Formats: sequence, C-alpha cells, structure tokens
Amino acid sequence: MSLVERIKIKCIENKTNFKQLEQDLGLGNGSIRKWDDQKPSYDKVVAVAQKLNISLDWMILGKENNEFSPNEQKLLNLYRKADDRGKRNIMHQAESEIQELSLTTNQKLSTSKIG
Repeated sequence: MSLVERIKIKCIENKTNFKQLEQDLGLGNGSIRKWDDQKPSYDKVVAVAQKLNISLDWMILGKENNEFSPNEQKLLNLYRKADDRGKRNIMHQAESEIQELSLTTNQKLSTSKIG
C-alpha cells in the first residue's frame, strides 16, 4: 500500500477527503495525490499525520511501532482520535484504575504478612 493510499484510508475513517485536508493544512490543490511520485517535505508529512491522528510509522511504513501490545495500540488509537476533553477523561480513568490497582495490591500484601 502506498503513502497516498494510506492517507486516503485515514481520510475516509476521519470523514474527510484530500481536498478538505489540503485546504485545512494550506497545501496546494491535488498535492497529496502526487506524493507517490514526488516525495513530500517532512513538515507536510508531519502535518498530515497530526491532522489525521496517525503515527509517522504507519503513514510512511504502513506499520505501527511493534513495542505496543494490540490492546496498548488500541488504547493509543482511541486516545489519538479523542478531542481534548476525551483525552482528559481517558487519562483520568487510567490514573484512577492504576491507583485502585495499587491500593488493592498493597492491601493483599499487608494481609499476607506473618506477623
């Protein structure tokens, strides 16, 4: 799959198209379609990736960084798609879950000690 094809897929997922994306980013009309033949500048690639909430790895290479488990990648993708309020809620929920897990683990450790 080419760079342009990957961008097209993400445009569809984000309910936009090349024309709107180019307008939003101040790119020339039809410029994205040329990127398979004429390599774009780094700043344009970064701007498109940020606008579509996708990683540069996926946009350029067609694969995500393999350091994440499938669940971690799913959570990261959801976070990227969220607006600012959604991102705050995701972080708050994650922090609450971690704190609750930590308290539960500490309680189990303290009750298992022989004393």
